[in-house]
Amino acid sequence: VEGKAYYDVFNNMHVTQISAYTATKVASASDPITLPVRVLEEGDMDYSPAPELSATFTPDTAVTVGEFQGLAIDYYNPMVDAELSEGYDIQAGYTVSIPLENYQGETLSGTLTIPLPAGYDGATARIKGGASASSYTETTVTFPLTLDVSDNTAEAFELLIEYKVKSGTHSSPSPSSPAPLGYRLPLASEAEEPSASSGFESDTTSDFTVDGAYQFRITSLDGTAPVMTASNASFRVELASREGNDYFFKIYAQGAAGSTAEISVNGNPLLTATVGGSVSGVNSDTTHPFTVAQGGTYQFRLTASERPAFAAGSPSFTVEYAGRIGSDYFYKVRAIGKPGDGCGFYINRESAPVAVATIA
Repeated sequence: VEGKAYYDVFNNMHVTQISAYTATKVASASDPITLPVRVLEEGDMDYSPAPELSATFTPDTAVTVGEFQGLAIDYYNPMVDAELSEGYDIQAGYTVSIPLENYQGETLSGTLTIPLPAGYDGATARIKGGASASSYTETTVTFPLTLDVSDNTAEAFELLIEYKVKSGTHSSPSPSSPAPLGYRLPLASEAEEPSASSGFESDTTSDFTVDGAYQFRITSLDGTAPVMTASNASFRVELASREGNDYFFKIYAQGAAGSTAEISVNGNPLLTATVGGSVSGVNSDTTHPFTVAQGGTYQFRLTASERPAFAAGSPSFTVEYAGRIGSDYFYKVRAIGKPGDGCGFYINRESAPVAVATIA
């Protein structure tokens, strides 16, 4: 999402969600302005309210605040393939919007406090090309920030903040919903402390290659819930289900073909997983069969060195190119056929489909 479009999507959602925002008030130089948070997660086309998250902007100057102020967090792409500064592991994008009344200045300075992603170090976090964090807690991080003021609205667009993995931890993106593409950076307030116990058995212990996803069965031998992690963002890990002392974890390949990550349980290295890839050298985030509601859409993320061709194998689906971020190319498919119609999707005219969809 770029520039003005990024803001428009965020602002349009404000219009339909008036009750979620604070009415006009006067904020003194010491009063933090509450910023309702909305997020754009991977696979989503619209921002969603995140009432469990909190953010604030504390101005250096007393101001009168209008309605609809907020913080938009762009999790559309975790940006692990972005051009990071040396020593940094990930970056995320933020947009701040605070309508003001009768404000005469062209800028508004203050401090921005945002949720700190779990597993990342608040002490070393910094605005890309700008200020380092001025303070942090276990769940938040604060930066000095100057907002540009135009038409009585104080704003910061595409604010990129870089994070380092916290020393002694492994961090991987965590799912926020069961949607095939949906995940966001886990927040520090949601982080679970890894178990100190190593009392477990795994049904898989040898290194292997993953095309799409793979499920482990981890059996707890001492009644302690096991914790599975990946050493980098080439894979994400989620707890899929539990049956008694058996815990079923899924890992999802999301890095470039050939990239690897160490999979650990309770901090103990288990094996090395490698991201598989197609013959054409393109890696798809979706390789399994899935369903789409009639009239609904689904988005593929294809990782490649150059833009790949992507096509539907039948007229029951249309394909639309949805943009690029770094080495990731996004294609949206729409189900226009009848319920029960099936369709394969093909990369660079390969003979076999990368995935097959059925209209529900």
